[in-house]
Amino acid sequence: RPPPCLSDRPSQSSPMGTAQSAPVAGAVHPHSVRLDANDDAPYERAMLAALDAKKPLPVRAVGGKSASLMRLYGTPGVSAYVPGGYAITVDFFAEWTAAVTASREWAAAEPKLGTPEGPRLCEGLKRLAQRLPLSAAQTACLDTVRRAMEAWPGRLAAVRSSAPEEDGTGASFAGVFETKLGVSPEGLEAAIRACFASVFDHRVFDYAGAHKPAFAATVMEMVDAATAGVAFSANPLNSDLDEMLVDAGYGLGESVVDGSIVADRFVWDKVGGRLLESKVGSKAQEVRLAADGGVEVRRVGAERQAVRSLSDEQLRQLAALVAAVEGAYGRPMDTEWAYTEAGELRLLQARPVTTLHPLDEAMITPPGEPRRLYYDFNVASEATTTSPFTCLDLAVYSDMSLAFLGLAGARIPTDPEQVFFNGQTRQYINMSHAFRLVGPRWFASQLEMVDVYLAAILRGDDCDAARYKSARLPSGLSFGSVWGLLRQMPMWRQYQLGSRWERAPLETKAEYISEARRSSEALKALEERGVTSAGFESFYAELLAAVYPVLELEMAVMQVIIPVFKALDTARVKGRTAQEREEADALCGGFEEDPLMQMNMQMYDLAHLLPPSVWAEYGEEGLPALTGRILANVAGRKSDLPAPFVGAWVSFMREYGWDGADQLFVSSPRYADSPHLLVSKLRHNSSGSISNPADILKERVASRRRVMRAQEERGERGSGGLFARCAGANLEKRNLHLDHLMWIRNAPKLRMARVTAAFRSALLEAQADLLAAGRLEAEGDVFHVSVQQLDAAIKESSFDLRAAVTPNRATYARAKSAKSCPMLIDSRGRILKPNLVEGEPGALVGAAISPGVASGRVRVCTCSTDPIAPGEVLVAIVTDPAWTPMFAGASAVVLQIGGALQHGALCAREYGKPAVSGIDVMASLKTGMQVTVDGNTGIVRIDESLRRSFSRRLSDRDLQGVEA
Repeated sequence: RPPPCLSDRPSQSSPMGTAQSAPVAGAVHPHSVRLDANDDAPYERAMLAALDAKKPLPVRAVGGKSASLMRLYGTPGVSAYVPGGYAITVDFFAEWTAAVTASREWAAAEPKLGTPEGPRLCEGLKRLAQRLPLSAAQTACLDTVRRAMEAWPGRLAAVRSSAPEEDGTGASFAGVFETKLGVSPEGLEAAIRACFASVFDHRVFDYAGAHKPAFAATVMEMVDAATAGVAFSANPLNSDLDEMLVDAGYGLGESVVDGSIVADRFVWDKVGGRLLESKVGSKAQEVRLAADGGVEVRRVGAERQAVRSLSDEQLRQLAALVAAVEGAYGRPMDTEWAYTEAGELRLLQARPVTTLHPLDEAMITPPGEPRRLYYDFNVASEATTTSPFTCLDLAVYSDMSLAFLGLAGARIPTDPEQVFFNGQTRQYINMSHAFRLVGPRWFASQLEMVDVYLAAILRGDDCDAARYKSARLPSGLSFGSVWGLLRQMPMWRQYQLGSRWERAPLETKAEYISEARRSSEALKALEERGVTSAGFESFYAELLAAVYPVLELEMAVMQVIIPVFKALDTARVKGRTAQEREEADALCGGFEEDPLMQMNMQMYDLAHLLPPSVWAEYGEEGLPALTGRILANVAGRKSDLPAPFVGAWVSFMREYGWDGADQLFVSSPRYADSPHLLVSKLRHNSSGSISNPADILKERVASRRRVMRAQEERGERGSGGLFARCAGANLEKRNLHLDHLMWIRNAPKLRMARVTAAFRSALLEAQADLLAAGRLEAEGDVFHVSVQQLDAAIKESSFDLRAAVTPNRATYARAKSAKSCPMLIDSRGRILKPNLVEGEPGALVGAAISPGVASGRVRVCTCSTDPIAPGEVLVAIVTDPAWTPMFAGASAVVLQIGGALQHGALCAREYGKPAVSGIDVMASLKTGMQVTVDGNTGIVRIDESLRRSFSRRLSDRDLQGVEA
């Protein structure tokens, strides 16, 4: 049995002096430092340790909170602010934890922790945890703490959880575990038991999943706060590293943390040392220490409510302390603090801010220097993704883009100072350089059709050209260098092909169809042959060469169809009469040769070849089992599914097995290697309430052609003359383009998806061999190396492929943990947002992108395989062709990103679904809300009776709103 104490004499906290100066935290990075960097080192086991122990214990011994406080005690300029106290370690609670997890109650609860029965079963576990006996060693530890408490002000302590998994760099568990305040020596044991029992609360398992927990606790001198709250050393609302955000209220900080008051909010400029924003909350009550221990809630008078809880001088003092904490950890921190009645500042805890966007370190500029503005264009461009690129994804996508621009063999720079560059997991344009040429409003006007949300940001107050415009262009960029680059690009060739599409659309279409067939055959032949001894880099070049001629034609036709579509969209939104707007909308859809619609019609037919009884047999959780059954039938091991379905499945896989989510990522699964993805899509189409897309398309085609004929007839009835004849000829040409060219708009991305799928197939074969040889550690690792590294590893058995994978995999994991994918972010981490559009209560104002009105319950989806029930409103940040089957059963669509030419708008119009874009969906809408989507006006109305039940408490900390 370990000794009960490592140290039993905590130092008494010293009186607070004047604010100590601290440098502005500049050399910090949102995800650069592990707080448990030495957590694997051996340590002396103990049940109890003083927070000011000379040898701080690791996180695995004392938990995140205590480990952080021990570290702060060892930080010059910070230690004097930290109250005295003890860490009650994991060893103290080990026997209790073992007793609970070995019990019958745990055996019954563990498999059901994630089910509706979980909360009830967890209450039983908590009752068991409360009545476990104390050992002699545990009793001795508590006696040590009681003796120390006799010397603390008021003989009172704060008892807080400090679980090893709590307050870490990946998760904070804020508000999940129990805290007891104003605890007397006599009430210490009960408080410890209550905190321990909270580790079995159902919220812990909801947050972190089912697991066997460990636990530790912190007992600190109770601070009788006059004002308290939280301070983030970087602003969690916009990720700005140079802004401190403070929420403050009267009394103990618990009223701020738990959302029971509307706290004061302050935004402080750490670089300039000034207050940027101050918003006084109502602070209608305060939590204060009771005379006999514990706490009590007191009302705050109207006069005090209207007064700021912190002065500028106190904010300046707090900023200095928070900056010192940030500097000690080397990363942004979330702190809890208190001011006593005597004006003394106390630091109660500190933990990492876990929701800042993880910007690449090379993209961050020092505080006080001019900021750069970066545009992540792949959110709304051809890639249409919010997912990070793996190392290989980025290399493959970059090479593909350059090859189709006629720049094969070129390399995209990685220096953020350049106009266009590859980050570690995304691609960016340095808008600071672009603003030297034109302002943000010009960009907004050009990008409106692609993404109204981005256009709104560019027009907003956040996007200040004067703040972001660079002083000079990057070195190496000159008229000569730009002209040299343009000369390499086949611009004249593209112009000639575009002119051919314009002059002779039917003849060029026939040429295109022939070229597309030849390209598909060449691609298939390369897939069957596989990689040669020349290696993967050569194989990928061959794949690109096979599709380049047809892609060249597909890109050229955009010169014809984009102007047509732009004119129609302008008429659809701004037409002078209702008839003009309705006709323009009808002309924007119904393109029967569209390959995306052809795929989805086949998917619908395939789903309905499987009897409803089979679908009913397998719920959402049973889809893997259904997938196995289908594959067994395809392989001939079973014959319990209809033969027409099995045959159609084989045909569909042969034709479309290359499709999947994030189609331009080689790391993204495809139907061919992950058939459960197809089964999930089929399930979306299996409901009898979903209309056949073939019928929808037929009606849309008929509607478009009725309008085309009506407009032609009106033109023929008009007055004669040269002008009328020219107008009629233009109308006839436009209709020819609508009938024969508009359907090609989805083809380029689908073709590029086939290339990446073919390359992925070869990569998976190589990965299997490398895994078998022990040269790779896990599936998916092959996507965390470059093509050149992979070729080198295959040629040289001495090449350490695992070492090449490790840093890239860590970088990707960091990017994957991001809570958002900002389109515009600056070099101090600030995420730019559009100005708030004021609407009527309960109304969200966006842009109308597909007409109609429909109501339903919200289903927020983050990927194309998420379940959605028929009649629900599909809500997403952005969609791409992989999402198309989800539109079939949705009653309406609400997107954050997307304009008239983006996939979501095009698909919604094809399916006849009302759609609105340009709304901050993740902040405004939650699954289960009842909404009405008006695609005519761009307004989404939230049912007020449901809206209140989903609303966050006014003073909940925005950071924890994402996590908890």
